[in-house]
Amino acid sequence: MIERRSSRRVEGAVRVEAKLYGSLPARVVDLSAGGVLIEVARQLPLRASLDLRFPNEGGDVVVKATVKRCQVQGKGRLAPAGGEVLLYRAALVFERPLPALPDLISASETGA
Repeated sequence: MIERRSSRRVEGAVRVEAKLYGSLPARVVDLSAGGVLIEVARQLPLRASLDLRFPNEGGDVVVKATVKRCQVQGKGRLAPAGGEVLLYRAALVFERPLPALPDLISASETGA
């Protein structure tokens, strides 16, 4: 298969908090400067605009994103100590390229 994505991607290990209808925890599956694939325990409406909050050593990075697709992934856990829930995978596109992607990748690789 030919890779058509132009941005470097990082898989998993980045903590994220999706702010939609209050605060909705999410797990990053795949992250690039242009968008993110997350798992959440709630279906996200197509074309919904939301804020993603990425924890970072220099302060949280908040990015506006739009839901491009969201579908059932299956049963699983968002947190190791959490109970099993129905998970959805949502593809989000950032309004602007993620400015601190190298910092987030470094933080995820060191476990910060």
